[in-house]
Amino acid sequence: MAVQIKQMYVYVGADTMQEVAIKCVADIAGSLGGKYFLFHSTAGSKEYCWFDTGVSVDPAPAGGWTGHKVTITNGASATSVASAAATVLTAVIGFTATASNDVVTLKSATIGYCQPPRDTEDAMKKTNFSFQTTVLGQQKLSVGCIQGDIDFSGIDINKVEVKCHATGSIVQQEIPIGVSKPEIKFVLQDTSKDQVERIFNQLGYGSLTGIGADYGRVFGFGTSIVGSDIPRLPVTFHPVSLDASNKSEDWNFWKTSISIDSFKFASEAVATIPVKFAIYPDNSKHKSINLIMLGDAAKAVSA
Repeated sequence: MAVQIKQMYVYVGADTMQEVAIKCVADIAGSLGGKYFLFHSTAGSKEYCWFDTGVSVDPAPAGGWTGHKVTITNGASATSVASAAATVLTAVIGFTATASNDVVTLKSATIGYCQPPRDTEDAMKKTNFSFQTTVLGQQKLSVGCIQGDIDFSGIDINKVEVKCHATGSIVQQEIPIGVSKPEIKFVLQDTSKDQVERIFNQLGYGSLTGIGADYGRVFGFGTSIVGSDIPRLPVTFHPVSLDASNKSEDWNFWKTSISIDSFKFASEAVATIPVKFAIYPDNSKHKSINLIMLGDAAKAVSA
């Protein structure tokens, strides 16, 4: 008999470099001249990429932004614009960039979250490019001090009952047709601004730095996530009783999505953030372990 008290460290995220797909448009009679978009490194540097058709003026947004000029010909195709932009962006410290047809793939050179690229808010200077974060930059980090227990539930098998006419309501057999949606629930006690920002980023809401000397990085809750894919985050439980190098009893949840429905600001108790993680299959893993695996993640069997 193995009677245990299982205390766990909980880690969320993976050490991942962020990738963004930037779909360019063609220049029409100098239409991109002086237009620009904004982007950021993992360290938070403020960068902008602007286009010069030969006689264009640097837009020089206020607030300490660093400009990177992309020279294009008047009337350049979207493919040519993407190629020229990738050449300039890959020379920016902290990034690599490649072009395929009219799409630039901008990849951070270091792990962690970056504010996603976006068009300027100046309607007269917008490039009208489209921006899609294809890989969310993450770091595998501890969630810190958890209040109470960790609840892991929803591992039931969904079955269809088989009944026969001759035996009425007596169930003769049950055929598995799938599994329920497993979930992890716990309550965070780290309610620092950095922790809340990280949660919002993991929900899919980006941080934002405005143009102008009076603006700094902010974050919040809005409608930008509507219609987009929720980021998928790995979650790992590691027993407190084991050394960090001993991963033989780790619980690995390959793909989850975080959700919160409340913040508790208490006057006479610890402020808390109840969080829930829905668990989804990682189809790159073998079907026997593609939802959850116990053991060293490095030993996971591929599909």
